[in-house]
Parts: sequence; structure tokens; C-alpha cells
Amino acid sequence: MKRKSISALFLTVVLSAAMLLGGCGDNADQQESSQGSETVEDGSESESAPEESGEVQIWDGYYQDTSTGLLSFVRLNEDGTYYAKYFDGGVMEAGTYRVLDEDMEYYADGGTDGDFTTEEDNTKATASQVVELTSYKTGDVVKIAFDNDQLCDMSLGGMANHRTLTHDAEYAYNPDTDEIAIELFVFYAGSSMGSNFVLSHNRTFTDVTGDAFLDGSWEMKEAGVYALTYSDGTEATLTVEADGKNAVLAKAGGEELALRDTFEESGDLSGTVVLSLTAEDAQVGLPMGVNLRLDCYGDNTCKLIVEVAQVGAELEADKGTYSVSETFQYTFNFEKAGEITGTPDYASATETSLDVAAAYKADVEVEFNGAQTPLSIDSELSGTYVMGGETSAQAAEVVNTLTVEDAQVGLPMGVNLRVDIYSDDTCKLIVEVAQVGAELEADQGTCSLDEASFKYTFHFEKAGELISEPDYASATAEGLGMTLAYKADTEVEFNGAATPLSIDAVLEGRIEAQ
Repeated sequence: MKRKSISALFLTVVLSAAMLLGGCGDNADQQESSQGSETVEDGSESESAPEESGEVQIWDGYYQDTSTGLLSFVRLNEDGTYYAKYFDGGVMEAGTYRVLDEDMEYYADGGTDGDFTTEEDNTKATASQVVELTSYKTGDVVKIAFDNDQLCDMSLGGMANHRTLTHDAEYAYNPDTDEIAIELFVFYAGSSMGSNFVLSHNRTFTDVTGDAFLDGSWEMKEAGVYALTYSDGTEATLTVEADGKNAVLAKAGGEELALRDTFEESGDLSGTVVLSLTAEDAQVGLPMGVNLRLDCYGDNTCKLIVEVAQVGAELEADKGTYSVSETFQYTFNFEKAGEITGTPDYASATETSLDVAAAYKADVEVEFNGAQTPLSIDSELSGTYVMGGETSAQAAEVVNTLTVEDAQVGLPMGVNLRVDIYSDDTCKLIVEVAQVGAELEADQGTCSLDEASFKYTFHFEKAGELISEPDYASATAEGLGMTLAYKADTEVEFNGAATPLSIDAVLEGRIEAQ
């Protein structure tokens, strides 16, 4: 089961959608990328200290913007590294930076209409310095105009452009509380989830590709090449291919270990529909209108189905694969229609859903009663992606369980408690009352597994956020134990009546290596 958390980005889209589409004063957001911060005038390439006043340093506090309604900031550290968190953590990045004496022209405001896309009336300015950011993960280099101790006319994670980040030098920045860990790379050895290597933004790494849990620090020698120093002083090198999907871990003594960014998943996801786009009464060259349905499956395949209600038939017209970007841009690659790009409607976003549309156009054939029927399709299909709301040809399966026996919950007898974790990243707390042969649902929610630390994070409706504790001392090549402390006042329904329960128990389980 592949777990990729998207709730933070959904929250980003929900709260900042209006800003992304409509702008906000002189910091108006435009998705069209006519960014002044990409236009660099000829200037010197010399690295220098920024133009500052008094004793304030660029590594004091952070550079911040709240024009989208969410906090975005860039922290420039004294050691030449940076950390950026946009939209309260919806998008994050880290790397190294330099301040260069170099002229850069940028847009100071959107002109009389406040619209940056109408470039002819934008107010231009020229900064004598730039801040050059180099991403750890991609190696991409971005230059930002640095003027009057501000980061000017920059993009926030590629989603909100033409923003000015002002310097809050008084802010008491604390990496432990202000930063969210960025896993730059997560690789697996032997395609096993339990055998992984994680490189984090704070120059630390964890290595559980062998029989022990190892950690250490790293230094980037060049793009894609990381010098590793384990806690025991052992040295190694991690070399990551340009696509970020494969890497080689070269340890002392010449041993090399091939790593990949995927692991073998249990279960067949080919029947799990995670998104359906539809169009009704489409005219495709038949005497009657038909319904079209584009089904996207959990294994990243997709099919275009023609529904002919008059004869009760569902006919496959095209098939292919699809991918989804971090901003929910769908890209379909069909055998007949070729590449098609889906369009997310950010204005429709809620905390758990987002509307998506795709324009399909192709001449195809469908088979019905042994005959080939040509169709000419030119329609826009639309649907809603619902987080954790997949429709499936097969029910979500229980992939892990935590239990405790004879728990005292306020009933005359002890009961067994069970937390079931499902393949769709949902979870339920079940109360087993053996005396009456009943299994009663007491709480439900969602969960995710941190593949580096082997900690589950649960978000229950009644108990709130809970985090399991892995028992590293119990770890073997087959897996390791874990516990979960659950505490909440809840209710269960039995024979039509609600029975209050007070639960305070520690459940135990195990994470098996895949």
C-alpha cells in the first residue's frame, strides 16, 4: 500500500484558491508565468554580503508573506542553507543559497489595474543583488531579486507568483517548531518497504537497508552526489540518478547497493477506481447520445468507457496510463487519443475534494456483438477527486491491526479493543464484546505510515491525532512491534441504543516487512 499524504496540499488549495485566481493588491497572484524574477540583467557574478542596515543579518528571523491567507516563508541560514515553507507547509523545499552582486529587473507592482499579466503597465524596478537558491532535491537554480532587504517578485512554490517576502528579523526562528521535515529522497533496497534509506533536508539520513537502524549526516558534493558520514564514523556515498528514481549506495570496502524509489505493494490495485470523469449525452456519431466515463485506477492505468443505456452496454473505447503532479495536474497517455492534460478547478476545492476536468478527442472503435463500430469523440469530461473516498471493485482490505484484551471501558465486563488499518488509509476502532458476540464501531478516521520511522499517525474523529510508537528493540528482518495509546470518551450503538464508553488503553501490533 503506497501512502502519499495530500491533506496539507488540499488545505493549501482550499484556503488559497481565491488568491491564486484573483490576486491580492500589489501582490496579485497570476498563474500565468511572466515572472520578473526570471529576467536577469547582465551583471557581475561575484558573491557578496547583502546590503543591510545596522546589525540585522539575513539569517535573523525569516522572510515572510501572508497575502494568500496562509503563512509562506524563506529562512536563510548562516551556514549557506535555506528552508522554504509555503502555504503553511503545503509546499516545502530546501537547499543552498548565495547572495550575488548582480542586477535583476523585476515587477514592483501590477500597474494601475493591479494585474501582473497585463505587462505593459507593470511598474519595473532593478535590484543590485540577487539571492540564488539551489534545490537539494532537483538541483534547480532560481534567482530572486533582493532589494531593500526584501525577496521581490518571487513565486511561492510555483503556485502563487509575484509575491514580495518582507524580512521579519525579530522573529525567534526555531527549526524544531517552524520546520516540517522534508524527505528529499526515500529509496528502497530489494523493493522492500522495510528496507529503506531516507535523506532529509536537515542534512541527516537514516539507513535501514541492512540488519540495523543506522543514521548520520550528509554533505552534497555536487548535484545528485551526497557524502555520508554514519554516527560511528563510517563513510559512504549516495549517488542519485537525474530522474530521482534510482540511486546507488556505495559503502566503505567497495560494497554497492542499488536502490529504487518504489517498493512492492501488497494487493492488486488494478480494480480500484480512484477517480471517474464523466460526460452525459455525448454525441459520438451514433443515432443517440451516450454517456462517457473515464475511470482512473489505483495502479495508474485508465480506461475510457462508452455507456449505451439503450442496450445496457459498457464498451471500452480507449485505455492507457496516467500520472498526477503535486498540484493535482493529471496527465493521461491514451493509446488512441495520445497525451491529454486534466485541469484541476482550484476554486471548487474543499478540504477533502477537488473538481477535475479533461477534454478527450479521438476517433476510436468499440466492439459490440462482434462488430467494430467507429466513433468520433470530442467531449469534456469532469468529476471530483475525493481524498480517501475511492470507489472500488473490491472493498478496502485490513492491512494491519492493533489489539488489547480485557480493557476496562465502563461496562460491567472487560472487552477486547481492535484498531483495524485499511488499504485505503482509513482506520476504525472496534469494541469486541464477546459475551454477546458483538463488534461495535467506537471511532473511525484516517492514518498514514512514516516509512522512515515506522510510526503510524492516526486522525480519529473522537480521539483526535494519535501516533504509534515503534519498538525498535524488537526489530528483526521480518518486522518490528508497535504500540498505540488510545484515549477518548466515545459511544457505541447496540440494539438501537447509544452506550457511552470511556477508553484509556494501550493497543499492540506489529509492522511486517514487505
